[in-house]
Amino acid sequence: MVDSKISKLPNFVYAGFPKTGSATITEIFKRHPEIFTTRQKEINFFNSESKFQNGEKWFIDTYYATVNEQPIVADNSIGYGTGLSNLTAERIYSSLGKGTKFLFTLRDPVERAFSQYLMAKNKGQFETLSFKEAIESAIAAAGEVDEAVLDEITRGSYHSNSEHLAIYRNRMYLWPSMYFRTISEYISKFGHDNVLVLFTHDLEHDLTGQMKRIFDFLGVNEIEVDNSERHNEATTLKYPWLRKMLNIVYRNKVIREGVVHRLSLTSRKRLRRWLLSWNYKKNERKERVSKEDREQLIPFLRSDIEQLEQLLNADLSAWKS
Repeated sequence: MVDSKISKLPNFVYAGFPKTGSATITEIFKRHPEIFTTRQKEINFFNSESKFQNGEKWFIDTYYATVNEQPIVADNSIGYGTGLSNLTAERIYSSLGKGTKFLFTLRDPVERAFSQYLMAKNKGQFETLSFKEAIESAIAAAGEVDEAVLDEITRGSYHSNSEHLAIYRNRMYLWPSMYFRTISEYISKFGHDNVLVLFTHDLEHDLTGQMKRIFDFLGVNEIEVDNSERHNEATTLKYPWLRKMLNIVYRNKVIREGVVHRLSLTSRKRLRRWLLSWNYKKNERKERVSKEDREQLIPFLRSDIEQLEQLLNADLSAWKS
């Protein structure tokens, strides 16, 4: 158990990475009697300045008030693996303690970036460029970014600020595909024994066996897992015009508060999430990253992949070709 100050604080964090099969794993966690999971899939407390400044009591009261004797209390926020805060690992360390356990799932980094791009484009989130153009924009924005700027970006400034949009692309497409930087930081702070790293190709071929590894890592009993179980298949929009309308409302404070001024902030967020979810449909078209796009990204990622091979003692040569 973690040396937490308050017993209802998480002692396990599924911290990354986006587009690596996290939905399936978190759905399995939900039905495990020894694992507490929050109602909201990703709470993103430690990488959001606006949330973190509310303090630990707010954190517990908002997300963990109903913890009931479960030995594992989980924070399944794979957004911690993005670059939307420079302080995430340090905040977790200071709040939850060095005994906290972490899970990271890794996918071919080029495929992960492409999958993130497809979601941003097909769901009408923010992307209008081709993958090649988006990656060029992201690479150009590589480098250190002030925490205050990242906080503005998490609040949606990338919708109206082109410089912030380029940074957002970098922190959503490239940063979460450069695994060594993040994993080495967590191992340094929390120790090898508290960090479990799995690969999506292993999860795809042996979900039951990989979940057993997770259960053993957490010290909980095994539960039945169907090897063919999958969640969160690729989706696209039913009505693109509805997403555009929601984006306009979201970006414009005057319109937003005028249209739904009678609803509380919480109710507004729930309504928006419901409308967004309702407007999705399964994407029957399977898009693959092109050879040219892969060749564009590999040189940028190669050093990170090679450092990760040494850190994990793993052969990742397939990722470099």
